[in-house]
This record gives sequence, structure tokens and C-alpha cells, in this order.
Amino acid sequence: MENKNFTLSPAVAAFVVLIVAALGVGLVVTGYDIRTSGVTAQQALLSQVVPVADDAEAASELTIHYPEGWEATALDNGYIFKADEDEATVQIVVDPRSYDQLATNYNPDRLHSDPEAYNNPLYSELAGSSYTVSEGREPGEAEVLTDVVVLELPDGRSLEGRVTAGANDLGGYRKTLDYMLDSLEVSLLPQITLEARDSVEALALTQTSEDNGTVVNLSYPDGWTAEAMNDSGVYGLQAVAEDGTALQVFLLSPSITAAHLGVQTEETTPEAILNAYQGSLAGSLIAQPTAAATFGEASGARLLTRGEVGTTTATEHGVFEYSDGLYLSYVLTAEVANLQAAVATTDAILQTVENNPLILGELPARDTVEPLPFAAETATLASAGVTFNYPDGWTADASGDPVLVLIEGEAAPIQFLVGAPDLVVQAFSMPAMEEITPQAIADLLVGNNSVAVPVAPYTVGDYTGVAFAIFGQVPPGQHPDTFNVIEVGILELPTGDYVVSLISSDPASLPQLQATTDAILANLQVEGVEASTETDADTSATDTPEGQEAPAGEAEGEAPADETSSDGTTESGDGEAPVEDVIG
Repeated sequence: MENKNFTLSPAVAAFVVLIVAALGVGLVVTGYDIRTSGVTAQQALLSQVVPVADDAEAASELTIHYPEGWEATALDNGYIFKADEDEATVQIVVDPRSYDQLATNYNPDRLHSDPEAYNNPLYSELAGSSYTVSEGREPGEAEVLTDVVVLELPDGRSLEGRVTAGANDLGGYRKTLDYMLDSLEVSLLPQITLEARDSVEALALTQTSEDNGTVVNLSYPDGWTAEAMNDSGVYGLQAVAEDGTALQVFLLSPSITAAHLGVQTEETTPEAILNAYQGSLAGSLIAQPTAAATFGEASGARLLTRGEVGTTTATEHGVFEYSDGLYLSYVLTAEVANLQAAVATTDAILQTVENNPLILGELPARDTVEPLPFAAETATLASAGVTFNYPDGWTADASGDPVLVLIEGEAAPIQFLVGAPDLVVQAFSMPAMEEITPQAIADLLVGNNSVAVPVAPYTVGDYTGVAFAIFGQVPPGQHPDTFNVIEVGILELPTGDYVVSLISSDPASLPQLQATTDAILANLQVEGVEASTETDADTSATDTPEGQEAPAGEAEGEAPADETSSDGTTESGDGEAPVEDVIG
């Protein structure tokens, strides 16, 4: 059969999407001071103290004295101080990077003096290094230099001081920086340690998320609440405690787990995914690096990070093998003070995770096709020589040949694509494949989408192939947060063409639409192919598909569903079909 070039209907393209989402992490601050002594004689020269104002909350872990008449501006992680009389500035910040990372983070081409050990006669509690870099100058202008001091904080972060001034003035301002560093008080991060988690403490998980409209069901303690969530198109469930502890749980394919964390990795084991994610967190503090872990019989990996400067939270990411083709991924965010209890509760909750039976699991047995009252009209995709019967009350649109959309009311829950295997690959914007089979197409589509039902054999009448389900976009007219599932069926016709069915539905409506889809596919009329003996029965006195019995109570006198009737739409394609149903 000759393949025709075509432009894919946007309705088809919308079904298969790659979902990416990113999660943010950062630093934790507590109230432990490096210095608790009084102001020294040198510090008395610095009569001002940084203000703790609303716009300086993120930097309020730092207490710094600075000279009279200077202006202090708060940053997210420190302050910039500016002298009124000239353009000289002093900047002091806490950096999430380690000392080893920050002390070597300079451009050798700009070095004015080589790095050396920092020797501050006023302050010896923190070890560090210093160097000078050139800021460059315009012709005729004085050279501007920056002295950089990097100190190692006991909590794994660094403190960086910078003074920028003209070459002739740098020495005096560097002494001011030394005074300011001598006045420094900084709150440190606590060292977060978690006990071994090889066992799960028994907890009273009395609440259950029932029919939450998403992919996950789980149990949780009193005082918690749970609700479905749609995080950038990735569906999961969030449970929140009264103290603000939050646990997000997802069931995703490995590739979507990586995409949800905003990383790409050739290997998609739990540990490889979290290793790639850890590598993407440059500039953030890792409380505990990626490590292999288990809970119950599930194996995977965990990673613990700290929150942003000014916060008191920690975040744990976990990825575990849940079942064939699915990973359980979770994000736990808790106050550092509550972390041990939050971790124990999380491990207990994860033991209860179940897939929502409305969505995940196995496709229903479909070895029989339920009879449906079909309409008298038919719709033909001329490019493939395939004619569809469809139920009463439905309308068919073949204007996008080779795409046929069956519409019920304002929704478009079922869509069909018919064509040669390479056309199907093209329709889904898939890369070239050496061997195109229903299984190969399905495997590739599953690898790029969040899977709701893994690939499984699929048979309708004489046609065989595969089917699976993915998390999809919301049907028209539904709320954007409504959970939606798309079933994809790929069957091979006797002509060698493939017929792809796409069902977009909320989980509760899916079974009925599956039955309708199967009935439509069982009654396809393929040009040049004799109908199955199961569908050869005379239907001149009924609205039901060929070979099916009329439903009980069928009214007499209704128009027959005769696919070879005088409207010209014939099984052999000899007649002329209605313009609205056939695009040549």
C-alpha cells in the first residue's frame, strides 16, 4: 500500500509527551556561634553592626561589625559593604561550596598574587587562604584589585571575604576587612547524622488515602493529611504532617524518574539516577551523599541535602525499584530538629505504598468483545482502506486522514491512527528503528513516558499486538489537576498496516471506553480482506456490529448498520463515500 505524507494531527501529538520537572535544594542554618566573646579594641573601630531587617533574613546568620558611614546591603547569603568616600566595596558571604572547591575557584589569568595561607593577626579560629586578582582597567584609569579571603567553616561550607579597591588604596581596605572578619559571628549548620535504617519501626498508620485520583495509595499516621498532586505533569501523592513535614511519593518509569529530577543518565538504576542528580547540585550542601539503601525488600538509593540559607530544613530523595518498569520515588522535607522522627515515619509509610488499582496493574482480559449498538453510518480512512463502524450517538471525523477521531459530545476520548509501521513511527516523532514491531514501538514510547500499565499482549478478534497505558494530558473540559490516563493499543492488520488506538480518560471511565474501543476494532472493514467468520453474520435487521447479537430491548424499525448499504461506503471501497468521512 502506498504511504502518503501527512501532517500529524495535534490531537495525536498531544498524547505522547516527555515530562520534566526540577526540584530545588540548598542550605540549613542553626544557632551555633563561632565567636561568643565581647568586642575587641580593634572591633570598637567598627561602630556599626549589620541590621537584621526583613530583607536581610537570609543573611541574618551573619553578625558583622563595620565602619561608621558605610552602607550595608543584604544578599541572600551575606552582605556587601560600601564606603561613602569612594568606590571601594567589601563583601562577606557564606558559600555552600566546600573550602577545597571555593579556594581553587579563581581564574589563573587574573591572578595578581599567588594564593597563600591566610594570616590574620586579629583572628585565628578559622584556617584559610588569600590571593589577589586584577579587575582590569581602562586606558588612563588606575588599576583596580580584589583581595579574596576564603575561610573553611566547621560545617563544610566556606566563608568568603572580598575587598575591591584601587591598587593604591587596597592595603588600607584589606586591614578593614581583617577587622571585620575578626568581628565575625556566624551560625553553623548542624552535622546531620541518621542512624542505620535496616529495619522499620512499627507505627500506627491509621489513615488511608482512598481513591485519591492518582497513581499511589498509602497509609499514614493521625494528624497527617494526604492529597493527589500534579507536579509538572508527573502524578503522585503528598502527605503532610502538622509540623510541616511533607512526603511526596511517585511511581514512575526509570527515565521519567531521571527527567523529574532534571538529569540525564545513560544508566537508569536508582543509584545512577541519584548520582547524576547529586552532580547537578553544585553549590548546594550534601548532608549525606548518594548511597545504596533498602526498605523492606525494595532496593534503591537515598540522598540527603540541606535547605537554603536561612531555612532549617533538610530534604531526602529516595529512588527504589517498585515493580517491573516502575520506580518508587519520594521526596521528604522536614525540619532538621524533626528529621529523625520524619525519617522513621517515612520508612513506615513507604512500606504501605500500593498502586491505585484503577490505573496500575494489568490490562483487563479482553478475549471477548461486548456487543454495542452501532450507528448506520461508517467512516473510512481512504489512505489505509479501512472502514470503521462506531456506536450510536457518536460522531466520526476522518478529515485528518490517516487519523480518525471519534467524538462523543465535547470530549474526544478515542482516536485511531492507521498506516504502515514507518508511518506510526513518524506519527509519534520517534527515531529510526531497525526493526519496527508493535513491541518495539511500545517499548520506545514507554521509555519516554510515565507508565501507568506496562506493555502487555493485546488481542482483539483476529488482530494481535500490544497495549500499555501512560499518564497523559487532561481531556478537554476537565480541570488541569485532574488525573488522566491514556491507553495505547498497537495491532497489526492482515495487510501489514498497524492500527493504533488512543484512549484518553479519567480512570473511572476507562473500562467502558476500553470496551467501546474493542468493539470498534473487532468490526474494522479492511479493503481486500475478508471479514472474520465471527463477524460474517447478516446484520440487515439490527444496529449491532456484524456477528453480534442485538442488546435486549432493541427497538424495531431502526436503521440497519449495513456497511454495504446504498450510501456507497463499501467494504471493497468501490463506491464513493461521503465527503465528510473520506479524505482521499
